[in-house]
Amino acid sequence: MRSLAPLDILSPMARVPGTEHPLNRVGLIPSQRVRARRMKANGDLGISDHQGFVTEVRPSHIRVLFSMEGNAIWLASDRVTEIDSLSNQDLECLRQIHHILHGHRMEREEDQIIIYSESFPAGALEQIQKLLNYPDCKIFVEAEGVHELAVRITF
Repeated sequence: MRSLAPLDILSPMARVPGTEHPLNRVGLIPSQRVRARRMKANGDLGISDHQGFVTEVRPSHIRVLFSMEGNAIWLASDRVTEIDSLSNQDLECLRQIHHILHGHRMEREEDQIIIYSESFPAGALEQIQKLLNYPDCKIFVEAEGVHELAVRITF
């Protein structure tokens, strides 16, 4: 009887290209504050000089949320520049929550914000509740596949 070689079942699973490490070629990372540069491409979208934060990265593109009412949009990384602070306090609060959770992706539904992360840091729940200060806010943490958690914040 021949012996069986150990199977390599514990090796890392394949990931979507660009998500192995949460940064892109320009060095932008999730939760980073950015401002859309003044350029024709951004002007055509009506986002020149708008401030927001990075919600997701790929090697040469980023997804940026510019307002609490809108959805995040995909942009080439060279169309934004890093800034130190956001003038919109609600957007800054959401950015801080994204940062606390080490979020690498974010989606919005009608009354929910869903932040995807690989882990839920200890103490994150208390920090988020303190930041939100909404009595009717509910936070749910769910497994979303093998490698990520979905943190659902319902208002």
